[in-house]
Amino acid sequence: MAKISVCIPTWECGGHGSQFLADLLESAKTQTLTDFEVCISDHSEDDHVEKLCDSYYNDLDIKYYRNTSRR
Repeated sequence: MAKISVCIPTWECGGHGSQFLADLLESAKTQTLTDFEVCISDHSEDDHVEKLCDSYYNDLDIKYYRNTSRR
């Protein structure tokens, strides 16, 4: 069976982006299917999303990518 990738683009969302992502990651932790990775593409200007991803590395297979360009 092939691994599934769940791809999530992120950004600040008026200061709520990391909370929205936290809700998604908590949901991902409860799935019975375990052969998946979570790919985060971070478009944020701050490091809140990155710190949140760091806190889930032991629970989920997270691939974090920070976009340095706002384009």
